[in-house]
Amino acid sequence: MDHEAALDVSLGVPTRIPKEGKLAIEVRAMPIFNATFIPFVWEERPDERVIDLVNAMADAPMTHEYLQPTRTLLPNVEINAEAHEPVWTSGNDMSDIMQQTTLIQTMEGGHERYYMGLISGEFQGAAGLGAIGRKTAASITG
Repeated sequence: MDHEAALDVSLGVPTRIPKEGKLAIEVRAMPIFNATFIPFVWEERPDERVIDLVNAMADAPMTHEYLQPTRTLLPNVEINAEAHEPVWTSGNDMSDIMQQTTLIQTMEGGHERYYMGLISGEFQGAAGLGAIGRKTAASITG
C-alpha cells in the first residue's frame, strides 16, 4: 500500500494489492518439534561436557540458550527434546559425526524426529553440518 502517495501514478504501480478487498491468510497451529540430541565423545581426547549440555537441553528445551535460535525461527512451537545415551566415537570429523547421527536415526526408526549429533572439544571439518530434506544434523557445542 502506498498511503503517502510516494509513487508517481505515471509508473502504473498499483497502490494497493489486491486492488480491492483483503487476502485470506491461512494460519495453522505448529506441530510439536521433536528432537533427539546425541552427545558424541571422542575416545582419543574425551570431553564429556557435551553430555551435561545435552541433558540440560532435554530438561529445559523451552528456555535453554542453545535452543534460542530454534525458538526464534519457530516462535509458537512446543519443543519435545530427548537426550540420547552418549556415543563414544573413534573420530572427531564432523562428516563422520553426521554420518553416525544418520545411522543412529535409521537404526532407531526415528524418521519422525529430528536428530542432532553434538561433540565438544577438538573436532575436524566444518563446525556444523545438515542436509536439506533430512532430519539430521551435527554440530560442535561452542
